[in-house]
Formats: sequence, C-alpha cells, structure tokens
Amino acid sequence: MFDIEADFSIFHREHIPPLENRMTDMEEDFDHFINVTVPKAIDECSGIIARKVEKARETFVIENTKVMKREEKIVERFERHVGRTAQGVEDEEATRVSKMHLLAEEINEPERVDERLEEVALTKMMKEVIEVRKLIKAEKKLRAKEDGMVLDEMLRTQEKLQASVLANFGSE
Repeated sequence: MFDIEADFSIFHREHIPPLENRMTDMEEDFDHFINVTVPKAIDECSGIIARKVEKARETFVIENTKVMKREEKIVERFERHVGRTAQGVEDEEATRVSKMHLLAEEINEPERVDERLEEVALTKMMKEVIEVRKLIKAEKKLRAKEDGMVLDEMLRTQEKLQASVLANFGSE
C-alpha cells in the first residue's frame, strides 16, 4: 500500500502541481492575458475598426453631400414653384378683375342705350305735354271768350225774353 501512496504522492507532486503553484501560474497567465493579449487584440481590431469608421465617415460625408445637393435642388424647385404660383394667382386675379369690368360694361351698355332711348322718349313726351298744355291754354282762352259771348248773348236774350214777357203779359 505504501507503494500506491508513494506513486500517488509522486503523481500529485510532479504531474499535478500544488494549488499555490497552480494559482500563481493562473495569475501570471491572467495578467499576461489582460496586459498583453487583450491590448494587442484591441490594437489589431481598432486598426480595422478605425479604417472601417473612417471609410464609413467618408461614405457618410459623400452621401450627406448628395442629400444636401438634392435638398437644395428641391428647395430651389419649391421656390420657383412658389414664385410661379404667386405670379399665376396675381395673373388670374388681374384677369378675373378685367373680365368683371368687361362684364359690367357689357351689362351697363344696354342700360345706357335704354336710358338714352328712354330720355329721348321722355323728352318727346314732355314736349308733347308742353304743346298740349299750350293748346289747352289757348283753348281755355278761346272757350272763355266764346263762353263770355254765349253768356252775353244769353243775357241779352233773357232781357229780350223778359221784356217780351213783360210787354205781353206784364203790367200795364
């Protein structure tokens, strides 16, 4: 049995190092990993990443420039459209106003003609009324004169009649 224990003790000492030695080796490996391997990997990757980032930045700048140019063109087209639209609105309003004036003139022209014809007719009618008044006035004068003559004749006839009645039937 001593042989087995001796064999195992040799095995443990030589093939499986003691725990403190193993811990020291692991700490050294871990320090090497942290201080050497990780920074080296970061440097290697960061170079690749830095190149990729730089390329992405350049691509971004190019794409951004394209987008800015497109945006400028869109803004220019919008401003031209706004200008054309404003001019179109002004032109349309001017056309509408001029058409309204023409329409008003076309509506008022027959009214003016009618008013002139009405004025001519009224003037003619007023002249006829004045003529009729003159005729009526002249007729009144003539009638008054003739009526006066008739009344005078009636008075003379009445006087003659009274004289005849008195002479024939009257007092003696």
